[in-house]
Amino acid sequence: NSIMDGECPPSIVSEPLAFHSDRPGQLVLVVGPSGVGKDTLLDLARSSLSENEQFHFAQRCITRPAEAGGENHTEIIEEEFEKLAASNRFALHWKAHGLSYGLPFDIIQELDAGKCVIANVSRNIIDDARELFVNVCVINITADPDILYQRLEGRARESLEEIRTRLSRKTAQLSGPNVYELPNNEKLALSSDRFLTLIRLISLGLQERDSGFTFA
Repeated sequence: NSIMDGECPPSIVSEPLAFHSDRPGQLVLVVGPSGVGKDTLLDLARSSLSENEQFHFAQRCITRPAEAGGENHTEIIEEEFEKLAASNRFALHWKAHGLSYGLPFDIIQELDAGKCVIANVSRNIIDDARELFVNVCVINITADPDILYQRLEGRARESLEEIRTRLSRKTAQLSGPNVYELPNNEKLALSSDRFLTLIRLISLGLQERDSGFTFA
């Protein structure tokens, strides 16, 4: 999918977003460093839950060519992205690694319908999401440094020096309610089962008031 020269899908160019404070659905924010396996876990969960209307997986708008690989996203040019962001037509938006990312506000309709909405986001947007939405949960995908190194090296998108620099960056511990850490060090089937189970539990009302909960 792409957005080129103003040709925007209806889910993005509808009326500007109006927020409410009593949304019944759960917004699940999936975060974690590059190479940790977020896209793979999300793809497997999306496939497993494809026939379950209780779950909605948000498709991001990104200023990156659709043929660049990685996740299935909606391509959008920077100029159009800025116009939509200025018009309050994204549910959430942010910049990272020289690209702009946005969640189409059709997720608002899904939340209003009581669904569990799962979205891949930057950890820097968590506080904004908590201000706008009531039922926000965070799944923090993690992996040991040596495993991250192997995965990033295997992707061949960065030089070895860039990978070492990326892994040397320190990130603050996530805080606040409903933060779940999910290690992705073991076999993919096990991590996928845990991820899927956690999403289902959240959709059923799982609440964890203290941060630092590890689901493993």
